[in-house]
Amino acid sequence: VFTIRGLPNGSYEAYVDGAEAYVGRIFGGPACVGRCRDVIQTTPGTVTTVTAGSTADGVSFSLERGGRITGVVTDTASGLPLPNVEVEVMALVGGTVSQVDSVLTNAFGVYETRRGLATGSYIAGAFNNLGYMQELFDNVVCVDGEDCVAAVPRATPIPVSAGAATTGRNFV
Repeated sequence: VFTIRGLPNGSYEAYVDGAEAYVGRIFGGPACVGRCRDVIQTTPGTVTTVTAGSTADGVSFSLERGGRITGVVTDTASGLPLPNVEVEVMALVGGTVSQVDSVLTNAFGVYETRRGLATGSYIAGAFNNLGYMQELFDNVVCVDGEDCVAAVPRATPIPVSAGAATTGRNFV
């Protein structure tokens, strides 16, 4: 149960961003591929009219478990795992690249997304301050001075299904 107090008269759209293993959803609309605050601009949901001092009932959400992406980040030459490498997961939302999740690899170089991912395609990138090249999956190196967002069209999309793990998306 949730209550938002103090809203002035007006029309509002509501959404809930997914937390942990759940996919976000727009009220009266679809599950969010990406963060709902980015998606709602291009994929509107049901508008709820609010009158100051009254209650607008019937705005509720049913969330589904999302998918996950997992893999390992290793040193190309030695094959050793790389800890503390940031792996960022992105989605194309309305033609714009939107960050969906960001996690660090553990001591064994393993990463697993935290947020529930809606069924769809995602781009992942490995970013670090360890002297290694910044890279998008699958072996798309962001060349010197290139913003990795510009390299997204060359990256291999990672298909994800809600409720399932997409494994083996490794960075070497």
